[in-house]
Amino acid sequence: MKGEAGHMLHNEKSKQEGHIWGSMRRTAFILGSGLLSFVAFWNSVTWWIL
Repeated sequence: MKGEAGHMLHNEKSKQEGHIWGSMRRTAFILGSGLLSFVAFWNSVTWWIL
């Protein structure tokens, strides 16, 4: 019984860590895409100004 509770706690912890890593990957993808879009836009603006 004690072992089962420990296993469930470990399973819940690993599930939470997986959720955190998934959120971090999604955040990195969104920020990276936004940064890439901003750099491309800024490059286009400077190209037309010069």
